[in-house]
Amino acid sequence: MTKNVFISILFDKTQMTRIFKDVNNMQEEQTFTICYDNNNCDFKKYIFSSAISFEFYNIHSEDGLGGKHKGMNLFRIDFTKVGRFECEFPNHTFSFRGENEITMMATQENEEWILGSSFPVDVYIGCALLIKLDKMSNEDKLFLGKFHIDILNLISTMKLNNRWYKFTDTNKLLDLFNDIYNAHMTSNQELILLKILEMLVFISKSEFHHSLNKESSDYFSGEQVKKVKSIHGIITKNYNKKISLEKIVRENGIGYSTFNKIFKNIYGESPYQYLKKIRMNFAAQKLHETELSILEIAVCVGYNNPSKFSDAFKSIFGLLPSTFRKQKNGME
Repeated sequence: MTKNVFISILFDKTQMTRIFKDVNNMQEEQTFTICYDNNNCDFKKYIFSSAISFEFYNIHSEDGLGGKHKGMNLFRIDFTKVGRFECEFPNHTFSFRGENEITMMATQENEEWILGSSFPVDVYIGCALLIKLDKMSNEDKLFLGKFHIDILNLISTMKLNNRWYKFTDTNKLLDLFNDIYNAHMTSNQELILLKILEMLVFISKSEFHHSLNKESSDYFSGEQVKKVKSIHGIITKNYNKKISLEKIVRENGIGYSTFNKIFKNIYGESPYQYLKKIRMNFAAQKLHETELSILEIAVCVGYNNPSKFSDAFKSIFGLLPSTFRKQKNGME
């Protein structure tokens, strides 16, 4: 019989890997919060058998799983609800899972499956189905077999070992994951298990396999990702200046279309949209906390034309700057 416990742990960044390993080795259903460097990481793990479990993550931090990780005989399906997840694979390529994206992978015992990970936008809310293949009992196998679910065949068919498959047409799986999230909100373990079974049945169907793309995910070299992150640092540091993004990209030795593609994979939106949000969030803070004129605030965030600034602000907040300020001041 499982039990619920709540654990609060204070730890530093170097302990992150150990904490994730502890989560993976839990034998009882547990809920706990990890706090470090003003960051919070909430976990919930449901244990359905010695082999099958389901985890929920609510992480507010840039730091991921730490350093290198050696796998176990594990099959997993991950879903990102909010935020983004970055993974560096053993061949030093990077791939990213964004909001409403689902990945499936399998790892083998004592083989490195991840060199590093992070949460590029400092938040990650998601969940994962985990099946420990070497922990599956005869009872588990018989139960899944009744529904024609063969995990080993699925891994072989999709060539999942130490790489992930990212789904691009996932309406059915998205519906199932959202149903699981709703069941989680009420701690309805029976419904969660039912939806897990429905998910496994769905992905085991031959017609599902035939509908999949041969190559599902974009992989980028470590050098490319490093350059894009360097450019990201430059433009966020100089958000209040009028800068030529094309010039900065060219000076960093990367093609502009490649830069745009990798940037969107890492941060979830185009460079210009990302920069606009940074500028408008800063402007919103100034509108609320200072008496600077709208023109002065526009100049502070790199806009010389107050009309263009107002349009940009409204595209983010749905209100003109003047209306936003009145509403905020009226709430005090």
